[in-house]
Amino acid sequence: MFKKIAKKHNLKVIYDGAHAFGVKYKGESIFNFGDITTCSTHATKLFHTIEGGFVVSKNKDLMRKVAFKRNFGHNGPYDYSEVGINGKNSELHAAVGLVNLKHFKEIKRERGAIYQECRNNLLSDNIFFQKWNKQSKNNYSYFPILLNDIVNVEELLLFLNKNDIFPRRYFFPSLSSVELFSKKENTPVSLKVSSQIICLPLYVGLDPSLVINNFNSFVSWK
Repeated sequence: MFKKIAKKHNLKVIYDGAHAFGVKYKGESIFNFGDITTCSTHATKLFHTIEGGFVVSKNKDLMRKVAFKRNFGHNGPYDYSEVGINGKNSELHAAVGLVNLKHFKEIKRERGAIYQECRNNLLSDNIFFQKWNKQSKNNYSYFPILLNDIVNVEELLLFLNKNDIFPRRYFFPSLSSVELFSKKENTPVSLKVSSQIICLPLYVGLDPSLVINNFNSFVSWK
């Protein structure tokens, strides 16, 4: 759909693939779609280089422009192609990325096993799970759950934290409630979802029974 609209109006499609490393759609990397895709490699991401990110495109001219922009706009030692920034990573970041890349499949597989065990055993009457397109492959980067209204998010987080489980409220607050963007748009769905969504911990070595037992014990007596 986006491709058709872009073609009609002579536009470029830029995808935000910040969390999408390892995601596939119809057996193809998600990075193959659109004119250019951005991806984050911050330390919280599934594949990380401590800090940084990268862009992907099949368009060689576009990638050449990106290369100039990330390196001050330099086009050789004494010339400038265009305005640029210092957007380069260090050798240390590259080394960490190469090590993590070597173990990526193993990491994804173990996280997937933990994800499935939690999903199969968490009391689902009080939560809603993210629905994935049937033709896409989850990379198990995050484990978001949407809590029922009867579950008090702050009480749940306090209870889990006391038991050494530390979920994050990655998608809170809704931008429509942030003063910086305060056009005060009426976004009831965004406000409701952001107030009731949390991301459960998901990492290699995590004992899923720790999450399952403590979460279920909390919601079962609510």
